Amino acid sequence: GQNPGSVAQVYAWVGDADSCFAWLDKAIGHGEALFGDRLSHEFDSVRADPRWVIFNERIGRSPEQLAAIEFKVTLPK
Repeated sequence: GQNPGSVAQVYAWVGDADSCFAWLDKAIGHGEALFGDRLSHEFDSVRADPRWVIFNERIGRSPEQLAAIEFKVTLPK
C-alpha cells in the first residue's frame, strides 16, 4: 500500500494542494505519524494555504499548541 504522508508530500512538491490535503487527511485517518514529515521543505508550496493551519491543529501541532508546551530543563551542576 501507499504511504499517505509520502503521497501528500509529492503532491505538495508538484503544487497540487487539493490532492496534497486529501492525502494528508488519509494519513491522519491511518494514524500515520506526520510530525517530522510536515517540516519537510516539500510542503513549502502549501504552507500559505489556510488548510495547512487546520491540518496542523488536527495533529496537535499548531503554533499555539506548540507554544503551550512547557519545557523544564535542569542543567547538571
